[in-house]
Amino acid sequence: MLGPTELEISSLGFLLRQTDLVSLGYYLSYQAWFSVDLPSLTSKRVNQSSGMNCNLFIISGPAGVGKTTLCDRLLSDHQSDLKRVITATTRKPRVGEEDGKDYYFLDRQEFERKKRQNEFLENERIHGHEYGVLREAIQGTLSDVPNLLLNIDVKGARTIQKAFGEHSGHSGNLVSIFISPESMEVLEERLRNRGTDSVSEIDRRLQTAKQELLAARFFSYEIRSEDREKDYCRIRQIYLENRK
Repeated sequence: MLGPTELEISSLGFLLRQTDLVSLGYYLSYQAWFSVDLPSLTSKRVNQSSGMNCNLFIISGPAGVGKTTLCDRLLSDHQSDLKRVITATTRKPRVGEEDGKDYYFLDRQEFERKKRQNEFLENERIHGHEYGVLREAIQGTLSDVPNLLLNIDVKGARTIQKAFGEHSGHSGNLVSIFISPESMEVLEERLRNRGTDSVSEIDRRLQTAKQELLAARFFSYEIRSEDREKDYCRIRQIYLENRK
């Protein structure tokens, strides 16, 4: 039961007030979504029956926390034993992004066709665009390297955790890392400074971030962002401790 004035969510370090009905709605809806038939999340084993004998590292968190920058650096430093899982999206490429390297950029018709043919391991609609992890993007790279890195949104991460954790045959580790912002103010500043989103898009991303923060406790590790160097050192240490 809620207290007379507020409920403290200690794992997030902020207060959700009863009078804030929007935040309360986000909290309840996400609690319900994340608590349905989901496995315990320390270090999950990957499904052996699908031929997956590698380690899969998931890095997730709200938009603007620096996931892509951190992933790119980790991949650059460990090219011999780590490979990116490339996801598909219907959004337009940003400056410098390349098809087949950063994302598979698909039009909506092609994305829907792949959905109908069950080619996605998971897919979600995020910020008005479709995102998905193609089964082939993971299963087709298993023989190349012992470790895979997946940069993915929070709901997508939870879907994959569930899909991999519910099987009985295990031969690899699923390691999930959640990156949370130092504060909502810092996150807003980062989103505005990168200059890729409209004001309305930034507002939408901030509202989504409030929901996503509630999922941090379901991940193997949570990193509270400080600066790029410290964040990277912590992620790299987790990788070194868990890699094959």
